[in-house]
Amino acid sequence: MSFKVTDTHLGTQIELEKYLVFFGNRRANSETLRTQYPQIKLCGVKQTHSNRVVFVNDTKNDLLLEADAHWSDKPGLGLLIVTADCAPIMLVDENIGVVCAIHAGWRGVQLKIIRKAIEELRKNFSGLSLRVFIGPHIQKKSFEVEDRVRDLLLSSVEPDFSETTLKKHSTLA
Repeated sequence: MSFKVTDTHLGTQIELEKYLVFFGNRRANSETLRTQYPQIKLCGVKQTHSNRVVFVNDTKNDLLLEADAHWSDKPGLGLLIVTADCAPIMLVDENIGVVCAIHAGWRGVQLKIIRKAIEELRKNFSGLSLRVFIGPHIQKKSFEVEDRVRDLLLSSVEPDFSETTLKKHSTLA
């Protein structure tokens, strides 16, 4: 399974065989994306820094559903998320025909939004073979958190994933 990566004036476009993953830059907004990709109906959610995952199949509820991850199996529907320092994550299974867009901030990560999204897809589809794309987000050198936030994040991970593990992997600490 190959893919093609192209930088455009609006961001980075990743073309898969059946899907398009796009991580926009500051110039990318709903209006410019609708102009750039007129064949795709765009759908977003009202992001709340939660771990809520919802199914969408049309644009009628656009921005009315509160969630930080949404998924669909409807062809031609583009799932939008907006990030600044949070991580945009796209899950794609081209064989099954499902995509999930995740807005992963520290609160969502602490509340296991990525795991919840994968579990939601597993609940609805057997034999998932997900490809994961992680877009631009804030890096360690530009972001500090209080000890309280660090402790919340550490307490949310598996017991064998300790602070010692974090120190070994400096890109995670």
